[in-house]
Amino acid sequence: MENSKWLATVASIWIQCSGGASYAFGIYSAALKSSQGYDQSTLDTVSVFKDIGANIGVLSGLLYDAITNNDSGSKPSSSRFGSGLSVVYLTGAVQCFFGYFLLWLSVTGVIYRLHVILM
Repeated sequence: MENSKWLATVASIWIQCSGGASYAFGIYSAALKSSQGYDQSTLDTVSVFKDIGANIGVLSGLLYDAITNNDSGSKPSSSRFGSGLSVVYLTGAVQCFFGYFLLWLSVTGVIYRLHVILM
């Protein structure tokens, strides 16, 4: 369904805008810089890749296509996982939780300082 793809796009944009996740880096960047021992250049690198990861939805689109794709060429079918959008939303929520949780564990010192690539 072409309509559901546009609905998912609009819903994703509204969720990102209302969630404020793209603006939250300024709140915790000082704690990240001091706890991880980053200089400003390293912190800028982490910030750039955070923005790239937050704004490129290629992986969610590929996941949606993989889940709802069928070989007959007709409209996308529901998969054994349920609605394709539900799986994409659930996957995004899990990734968001684990990303911020790992960041929190590292900043609070629960786990050892992670390499910049993992941050």
